[in-house]
Amino acid sequence: MDVPIPGGGYLNNNNFSLFANPSNVWFETDPIKQVVRVHGKGLSANYHSDDFRYKLGPVVATGAVTAKLNKIDIELDITMVTQECEGLKIPAFNSSDTTLNVNTDYIDLYFPRGNFWTHFGRQF
Repeated sequence: MDVPIPGGGYLNNNNFSLFANPSNVWFETDPIKQVVRVHGKGLSANYHSDDFRYKLGPVVATGAVTAKLNKIDIELDITMVTQECEGLKIPAFNSSDTTLNVNTDYIDLYFPRGNFWTHFGRQF
């Protein structure tokens, strides 16, 4: 999915992968809300955009970016519903009450390629 950034920027050709130790993920039911609650503590993720553009005033940085994220906590409520597809009722899932905590002290950015401004900016 491509993501527009206000001001003429974008993140295109994106990939996101979430990793977890099975002991760090657990499920519980909430009969009152009729949901299955998924908990994940201390998860890791990788993000990669193969084509980004970021503009700040007259400066335009372009290239690719990879991020490694650690110590992610998530809580997600999932509800099972039905939907119609070509006249058939099939199961589907909705999510609600999502809480996501990403510890910004554990984000590593890497720019495998880019223009002058991208390489200049990664010095900071």
